[in-house]
Amino acid sequence: QPTNLMALVYKGRVAARRAVASGKPEDWKEARRWILKANKANPEHALPFMLYYDSFIAANEVPNTGAVNGLFKSVILVPQDDGLRIRAAVELIREGDSAKARSVIAPAAFQAEGVGESPSLKLVVEIDKGAKQEALLAKIKELKLDKINDFIDPPKKEPKDGKDGKDGKDGKEGGKSA
Repeated sequence: QPTNLMALVYKGRVAARRAVASGKPEDWKEARRWILKANKANPEHALPFMLYYDSFIAANEVPNTGAVNGLFKSVILVPQDDGLRIRAAVELIREGDSAKARSVIAPAAFQAEGVGESPSLKLVVEIDKGAKQEALLAKIKELKLDKINDFIDPPKKEPKDGKDGKDGKDGKEGGKSA
């Protein structure tokens, strides 16, 4: 099935992981080639749009117009996806449109089942305070909202007690062998 969307996405993800490891621009071109094939196989599926955009962010490159437009289309295709909304809001803030960013991220920020302030809500609060673009970009970095990306591994959380859960003998949890 040469046009199977998920197979093409899988190949794109594998190529992107290789590109993350190598840092070579030609590896990113290869990953994007697979992602664009996936998009061509199903132009109304949000996943290839998101992955294409994420590939630029993970490569520390400025996303091209097609990647940004695709990201915005993915929010329309899957409005219930908070990750897409956050990505789109971050991009809108980068473009200097904090008012539109607020409207995009608000559904992710104001959820009934959340406990306390989510990072999305903290960003909305800063927007509502009238923070300028530079301050909002700093807040995004502080809240790690710029790390919501399929190809960037999320930062590991430190245990609250400062211990890593290993006893130091065999490197396994609780010192038990598997």
